[in-house]
Amino acid sequence: MAEAERRNRGDGNLYRRGRVWWIQYYDHGKRYQESTRETDRRRAEKRLEERLADIRRGRFTPPIANSLTLGEILDDLVTDYEVNGRDSLTRAKGAIRHLEAYFERSTKIRAITGPRLNKYVRERKDEKASNSTIRYELAILRRAFRLQLKAGILQQIPPFPTIKVQNARQGFISLGDHRALLNSERMPDDFGAACRFAYWTGWRLRSEILPLTWSRVDFDAGVIRLEPGETKNEDGRTFPFDSIPELAELIKGQRARATGRYVFFREKTGRRITYRSFMEAWRAACKDKHLGDLRPHDYRRTAVRNLERAGVPRQVAMKLVGHKTESIYRRYAIVAEGDLREGLAKVARVGVDPTGAPPSRSPA
Repeated sequence: MAEAERRNRGDGNLYRRGRVWWIQYYDHGKRYQESTRETDRRRAEKRLEERLADIRRGRFTPPIANSLTLGEILDDLVTDYEVNGRDSLTRAKGAIRHLEAYFERSTKIRAITGPRLNKYVRERKDEKASNSTIRYELAILRRAFRLQLKAGILQQIPPFPTIKVQNARQGFISLGDHRALLNSERMPDDFGAACRFAYWTGWRLRSEILPLTWSRVDFDAGVIRLEPGETKNEDGRTFPFDSIPELAELIKGQRARATGRYVFFREKTGRRITYRSFMEAWRAACKDKHLGDLRPHDYRRTAVRNLERAGVPRQVAMKLVGHKTESIYRRYAIVAEGDLREGLAKVARVGVDPTGAPPSRSPA
C-alpha cells in the first residue's frame, strides 16, 4: 500500500509504493506521477524539487517524452499527413528515409539536440545534398516535433539550424503566356480551368487548387473558404471570387458541368485532376508554345504582382494569397523589369531627376 507524505499546496507530493518513492506534481493543471526509483527519501525529494524548478522556468518535459523515439514521432507525422490528405506525403517519406538512416528510429528524441542537428547538416553537405534538400528534411523533422508540442507531450523543441537557399525563382506568367498556355492543344480545357483559377488567386496548385471541393464554395456569399489546416501555413482563408467577373464565371461554369465533389475535374470521368497528370500537360503545353521553364508556382508571384500594382493593401493581399508573414510575401512581391521601366517613364514624363536636381533647360 502506498505511503504518502503531505506537503504544502503547489509543492507536489512524495509517496511510497513498497520501498520505492514516487513523486506527484502539476503543470498547467495536469497531474504527473512518476517513480524516482529511489528508496532514499532525500534523493526522491531532490528529484521532485528538480521537476518543480523546471516547471517554474518553463523547461519541464513530461516523463513520457523521455522515452519517446524518433521512429514514434515520425510515424505520428505520417499519420497526420494521411489523415489530412496532404499531397506531399511521397516527398515527405523521402526526407524521412534520410532522417531515419542518420539518427535511427530507436533514437530517443531527447538525444536530438542542436549540436547533433548541426552535425547532420554537415554530413548531408558532405554527401553533396543541396541546401534546399537539407532544409526540407529539417522542416519535416521540425514538424514532427511540433506535432508533439501541440499534443502537450513536449514543452519545447531543440534549436534547428537555419539553412539559406539562394535559388528563389523570380519568374512571372504574363497575360500573354497565360493565354498561350490555355490555347495550346496540349492543355485540355479541364486542366486550363485550374490555370485560370491560379492566375487570379495565386493559390498553390498541388495542395489548394486541385484538392478543392464544392463544400468550400459558398455561392450565396460569393466566397471560397479553406478551413484551418487545409493550407500550407495552417491558417484558414477566404477568397471573394464574385469580385472578379471572369473568376465568378469560371466557378459557375465548373459547377454546371460538375458530376462529383471536386471543383477541378477530368470531364470524361468526373474524377479529381492529379498533380502528375496536370504537370504532364503543363510541360507539353510549354514546349508546344515555346514558353521555356514556366512553372505553376509562378502564378503566385504573378498574383502578388497584380495585387501590388492594383494598390491592394499588403495585409489584405497576404490574406488573399495565403502568406502568413510579410517577409515571405516580400519574396513574392518581386518588381518585374517592365514595372521598373514604367516607373522611370513616369519620372521622365514629369521631368523629375531621381537625384533631386532640377530639370535642365536647353539653351534658347
